[in-house]
Amino acid sequence: MFTEGEINTCASRTALIGAMTRAKMCTEEKQPAVFQIEDDVLNISIRDKLADYQEQVPLQETVCKSIRLGFDSRLVLETLKAFTCDNIALGFTSLRTPMIVEAEDSDMKAMVLPVAIREA
Repeated sequence: MFTEGEINTCASRTALIGAMTRAKMCTEEKQPAVFQIEDDVLNISIRDKLADYQEQVPLQETVCKSIRLGFDSRLVLETLKAFTCDNIALGFTSLRTPMIVEAEDSDMKAMVLPVAIREA
């Protein structure tokens, strides 16, 4: 079930939790968080009729190709909180496959299913 993603990188778990918490506070619960992953940056954005929140989280490894996906911000946040390590590995394959989250210091893995996002 946990297959190796085509796009792999690492990020600070604390930085990602902080960014997701701030993004989630700015908008309605049902708005998806959009992850735009390019080079060595994860751009997180949530947009609704009241807010247009954007934040960048630095990645520890440059990705081989860009990808843009949507996730339920609550599910991403709860998944990240379940880990206790400082850094996490993130694996992505396509718009319809789960994001794989792996601990740096154990065999713990989790997946977060993507949600559909509207193209701008």
